[in-house]
Amino acid sequence: MSSETATAADKQKLKEMIVKFYAVANNKPPIGLKITDRTAEVFMKMLSEADKCTKTVAYVPLPLGSKTASGNGLIVWVATHVWGMFFDSFSEKLNSVCVTNVLSRWGTEMDMANLGL
Repeated sequence: MSSETATAADKQKLKEMIVKFYAVANNKPPIGLKITDRTAEVFMKMLSEADKCTKTVAYVPLPLGSKTASGNGLIVWVATHVWGMFFDSFSEKLNSVCVTNVLSRWGTEMDMANLGL
């Protein structure tokens, strides 16, 4: 994983993806959502869980040599490789029941990451 510093635009892209992901389940992300490497890591876990349920993003390329996703540069990677048409088409295929289940399992962890815990 690179150690690139995320720009404000990278963070905004990730925030928009998280908001859209929560919207699939008619839910809202944590109030005052802060985009950090930790919130990006939790979001990637959430996407992975949604993938297991819906099987719609098996073709998502993970960063070479990475665990599911962690470390410096994750925000930049997500903003670069998941943002845009790919995420738009993916989010349209997500099953709302799957996303609801993911949010029930990972929502607290996202809240904690948002608080820096």
